Amino acid sequence: MLIDDRVKKLAEKAANAHLFEVMGNKGRYLIPDNFSTVQYMNARGHIDLLKLKEVLLRNLVSMDRNAAYLNVGVAAGHLEYVNKLMKSPIHISSVEWDDQYECCEGLRRDFGVTVHYRCNNVLEDDFEIRGIKTYFDYAILERFFPVYRSNTHERTEMVLKKFKPYAKRALVVDSRGNWSKEQWNWLEKVSEYRRHISGEWHCFAIKLENL
Repeated sequence: MLIDDRVKKLAEKAANAHLFEVMGNKGRYLIPDNFSTVQYMNARGHIDLLKLKEVLLRNLVSMDRNAAYLNVGVAAGHLEYVNKLMKSPIHISSVEWDDQYECCEGLRRDFGVTVHYRCNNVLEDDFEIRGIKTYFDYAILERFFPVYRSNTHERTEMVLKKFKPYAKRALVVDSRGNWSKEQWNWLEKVSEYRRHISGEWHCFAIKLENL
């Protein structure tokens, strides 16, 4: 495992810094879409997420080690940080949406992670990832709440279609508990394959041109 004492100390430092950030800017974090980032005040939470990212990255390496991946909603930068720790062959570019960019800026700085692209809200009609010129093999939507925050698949499909200009496939990575039965059945129907990641976590690979 990659989680040694050095990584644990960094997680504690990042969590403590984020605690002071949240307390000093309460209004920003009381916004519903930003509230979830208060989870990063907990060092144990960072460790758990880093472990999950290690498992996910090992799966990505075995699936397609030569592909270009676009990590949508980079947040604290755990995936990119673990990718560096592993010295992985995976190439990841990161995108964060404007509304949540500042919430995790300090965390990304602690983990040494750079955001390559920015975008507006994916639920807007004029959604755009600005400045992007590369057509990626995969867009990673991991713990990406816009795809599952409903009881039916229509919103999931609408969000996934937004990434057609940017990637060949979407990798939807999440816990089974975040999906309704109807959504889960739809994902299994439209995906090329589903890979079990760990525990309740699964990865659906969806060819975007088929939507």
